Amino acid sequence: MRATILLGDKPRYELTGAITRRLEGQFCVIDNPEDADVLLAVGGDGTMSWAAREYAHLGIPIYGINRGTVGFLLNDHDDDEDDIRSAVEKSVRTEFPLLQATVKFVDGSRKTVLAFNDVWTKAINVRGQGAKHQILIDGQDIMLGHKYDYYIGDGIIICTPGGSTAYNRSAGGIILDVQAGDCMGLTPICSYIPDNFQPQMLPGNSQVTIVMIEDDKRSHMVMADNRGFAKVHSVTVTIAPQRVT
Repeated sequence: MRATILLGDKPRYELTGAITRRLEGQFCVIDNPEDADVLLAVGGDGTMSWAAREYAHLGIPIYGINRGTVGFLLNDHDDDEDDIRSAVEKSVRTEFPLLQATVKFVDGSRKTVLAFNDVWTKAINVRGQGAKHQILIDGQDIMLGHKYDYYIGDGIIICTPGGSTAYNRSAGGIILDVQAGDCMGLTPICSYIPDNFQPQMLPGNSQVTIVMIEDDKRSHMVMADNRGFAKVHSVTVTIAPQRVT
């Protein structure tokens, strides 16, 4: 079985060295991931989500080996475990959707990125002001008819089923079943206006656009997994055509 070992951006050798040597003895390790039968992500949840974004386009399964703090997305193996290859061969495969976020900046430029867990907004200003948004779902402003036609809070989370147990869960969002098909979660973070804003589950074909209001003084940013983008005018999020196994 041909395998490429993925260690993320900054591998710590004291955590990954021994297991890497073990893998090199059990797999035909190759440098080119395009020719691999499986990708072995060694690290934590951040490494796994990075690997999912970076290599989803290849359509090659990714097997995670936990050397991180929580390792929710990965599998636990000891450095001296005899047969990791057998565990890979017997593993159950699960297909995850990714998010595609198109970020439009205040200067008019755009950037499209993928996210495994979530896309979320926040305000970054010395006054401590909350994020202020117009929220559009399939082009419809969901605040129309409310006393205020905008949202104010710490931010908004849009998550995948795989990411629904991460930041979304901590914010009181809905846990989405990966087996239920494509869907997204929309969760307010400490909503102030409206005060009865509830988390929602959205169909997988939904398009969510969040427009930043009063960005000149509130200075919003958007996070896509662990990557941040500042000076954002709006962000549009959909389920990506790419999927990861």
